[in-house]
Amino acid sequence: MNKIKSLTAPISVNFEVTDQCNLKCFFCFCGTEAYQSSLSSVSNSEKIKNAKRILDILAKNNVFEIRLFGGEFSLLKNWKSIVEYAYDLDFFMSFISNGTLFNEADIEFLIDKKITNCGISVHGLDSLHDQIVGIPGSFKRASRNIQLLSDGGVKTSVLFTPTKTNILHLEKFARTIIEKYGASSVGVNRLFRNDRYENLSFSDYEYLFGIIKKLQDDGLPVFFTGSFPRCKVSTKYWRYMSNCSQGMAFCQIDYMGNIKNCSSLCVNLGNIFQKSLQDIWQKGLAEFRTLKHLPLSCRLCPSFCGGGCIASRTIEQNFIADEFIKLPNEETLIESITVTAKNYAKKWHSMIYTQPRKKQTTKKWQSHDKPHVICRYKTRKEANDYYLCMIEKKGIVVLNKKSISILDLLNGNNTIENIEKKLSKKLPQKIIKEDITEVLDIFID
Repeated sequence: MNKIKSLTAPISVNFEVTDQCNLKCFFCFCGTEAYQSSLSSVSNSEKIKNAKRILDILAKNNVFEIRLFGGEFSLLKNWKSIVEYAYDLDFFMSFISNGTLFNEADIEFLIDKKITNCGISVHGLDSLHDQIVGIPGSFKRASRNIQLLSDGGVKTSVLFTPTKTNILHLEKFARTIIEKYGASSVGVNRLFRNDRYENLSFSDYEYLFGIIKKLQDDGLPVFFTGSFPRCKVSTKYWRYMSNCSQGMAFCQIDYMGNIKNCSSLCVNLGNIFQKSLQDIWQKGLAEFRTLKHLPLSCRLCPSFCGGGCIASRTIEQNFIADEFIKLPNEETLIESITVTAKNYAKKWHSMIYTQPRKKQTTKKWQSHDKPHVICRYKTRKEANDYYLCMIEKKGIVVLNKKSISILDLLNGNNTIENIEKKLSKKLPQKIIKEDITEVLDIFID
């Protein structure tokens, strides 16, 4: 039976420093009455003050990454002071923005503060994007800043929300935004169900998956980044799909200290100023991690994807199954068994369809080499022999105690032979050269 393991704290946090935005995207969840009523109206100075208190708490709980979020974070007066404060606390930082308010000095500032990746929301080319966001000139400003960020070495992914207005334009949009404007990738999101606009059907998403595959076949890095139940789509699309880490490795916190497991929801789990982060993160999500909000076929699935998106049906209720799968009380036992059998068949088919990646050729290390890991990384202990490590530009890896001990000595002062001798005396198991080169392969290209 599938179950979600609880970490000591989130790895990454979306930090909603303001609820204000300069655009008027008709589909944005921030525009719903329920979402707006879940946030308090406070002064700019109060938001800045709270932000610094929140960053202190997150740092003490060994959160690795802060992702600036909104609203539009760059609309907040003195937003740079938050970035400065987070930089001094040694967080990894990224951001999600509409990209319309930055000038060259702002981008130089972000690069100087070691921001190496970001997401810019763009939903069409030229006038189509301007129509969707309700502000003329938005595409021109956003595309210019995508180019500036990319030219400055910031990995800039463009975030595309499909609607009935722009869905047929995805292919041309993706090709243009990558090839002409320098975006590192395009991520296609889910459109959350709401009565304010025409919602997407399952066939609409099937169309999107087909376009994404076509673009991928042409060598363009386009992915479906919104969580979606894999059991509902062909296995040929699985490699282009992401799993959502909400409630598992990720959460959102707003400028008032309210924590949510999902950015799109307007349901809070607790307040970081009133309860400890660990209490909210572990106890507040204990029931969610049992997966009882999902049908039995999901809990038995051999290719568990998280069950799709918990915000796809509504943003006003937490812990609910994706709109395209059944609720737990709607699925009969026979259906659970049938779906589970089909999921096992799909898994086997996926293993055949997906060609294993060829292992990259790594450097041939010699015993007299003095390797030095110089990339930026952060680690934290989760259990006796279980550590999480975030590596800049690479992401998260899991290390054991042996690997951590090796990593500590990869400072350019020790030969591989010396590391073998030192750690073989210190640790209960013998360290051999292959143990060291395995760690080097993770950290050094």
